[in-house]
Amino acid sequence: MVFTVISKNSPNYGMGKKVGENTFEIDKGGQLFFYDHQSVQQEFGAYGVADIIEIEEPNSRVATAPGFKFFLVKCHKPVEH
Repeated sequence: MVFTVISKNSPNYGMGKKVGENTFEIDKGGQLFFYDHQSVQQEFGAYGVADIIEIEEPNSRVATAPGFKFFLVKCHKPVEH
């Protein structure tokens, strides 16, 4: 399983209304939870986290703005026979 989650290192961390620990309400009521390495392990460790890599996606709205930071998470749960 491979997926991304938004990083606490992203420039939009802390923007909007805080509704919980590392969780912020943004445009039109959407909520974002921002992760660090520890919270990725806590949330997805049962799925066999194999790798966590921080990546940066360009800001498509404003070319000169800093990119958004995400964690690319790779999980590999061992198959039991």
